[in-house]
Amino acid sequence: MAHAQKKIDLYSAVSLRTECDENLGNIMEILGYSQDFKLIDIKLALGYASVIIAAGLFKLEKTFNNDFHTTDYVSLTFLGVIAFALLNTVSYILGKLSGDNLKYAGSNSKTNKKVKIETTSKFVNAIPEYQIKLSFDDSKTIETKIEFTKLFNEDGFLQAEELTKFLKYQIEVSSSSKQ
Repeated sequence: MAHAQKKIDLYSAVSLRTECDENLGNIMEILGYSQDFKLIDIKLALGYASVIIAAGLFKLEKTFNNDFHTTDYVSLTFLGVIAFALLNTVSYILGKLSGDNLKYAGSNSKTNKKVKIETTSKFVNAIPEYQIKLSFDDSKTIETKIEFTKLFNEDGFLQAEELTKFLKYQIEVSSSSKQ
């Protein structure tokens, strides 16, 4: 793997989940999938556009010295605030529709199979679990989980080959079973 190994606090479920999430792209590449960045690109574009509008509103405020008696200033400020609010509303809705926990979206060029991976972590009987939801383009969804203790060694390093084997098995199961 090209991702540098780093030691993770074994008592922090958030750190454990984050390390696994950061390695999903590399792991899925090993399994023959390529990541789709369309959704990320759209979110970035919306964010940059919001920043540009905010900067424009700041410049407008400095240019007109915050003079609300000037019709141009009031009109341009109103339009800027509306545009800013619309962009952020679209960004929020896009985030909710795509899934708050979406960590990976990609496809396999050989099988034309698309997959989306959403992850969370949860404590079950004081043991942290990595909960994974795999959604495939054929509307099949698999919800599975694995204990972080099986993915990390006692020194706090991710055993990426274990996560790779686990995800490979889940994908194979989804391919072989009929819904």
